[in-house]
Amino acid sequence: MKYTTALVIIFLTFLSPGTIAQEQNSTLEYGAKFGLSISEFKGAENLKSLRSTFTAGLISEYSLTEKYALQLELLYSRQGSTNRGNEQGSYFEDSVNLNYFNLPILGKYYINKGLAFELGPQFGYLVNATYESKQAENSNKINVDDDFEKLDMSISAGISYKTDWGFLVGARYSLGLNNINDGFNFESSNLNNAVFQLYFGYLIK
Repeated sequence: MKYTTALVIIFLTFLSPGTIAQEQNSTLEYGAKFGLSISEFKGAENLKSLRSTFTAGLISEYSLTEKYALQLELLYSRQGSTNRGNEQGSYFEDSVNLNYFNLPILGKYYINKGLAFELGPQFGYLVNATYESKQAENSNKINVDDDFEKLDMSISAGISYKTDWGFLVGARYSLGLNNINDGFNFESSNLNNAVFQLYFGYLIK
């Protein structure tokens, strides 16, 4: 509850009361986006290496004023973290793969034409979780859905640029606010998602 309250305060501060009033030229745009994501677990003692994968989904933007807009997305996001190295001359890789449906709700402030700063909460639902261990020729993969919390709450901030004809490119960082470790024995500490995202998309009116 305290995380929800904090996110609401941050979001309402970013979208000050004067920005809520709609203008006659308000527009709704919608489209799709695809991006490269680099994820890790904050607080991990063993899974300290980054995981590079992708995110993709739908995006919409509603302009409130010339400077302010509200951006809503529904994304499929592959996240997690890994541990890589050599043990007695043998390469090994242990990885946790988490797949989420994420719902970012972002306030956008246009610094100048096309260039915008983004800030807001993100709510994630865990679709599935697997743990995979590879060493030399051997590989073992197990389901660990029950070892991770289903819901993930994050704060997201980033910057984006949109052309007049709707092409969108941006970078964003999302940091998890709640501990997602719910009995995963490979890690004894609290785990928080952290994801950096480079993306592009296209919006139509």
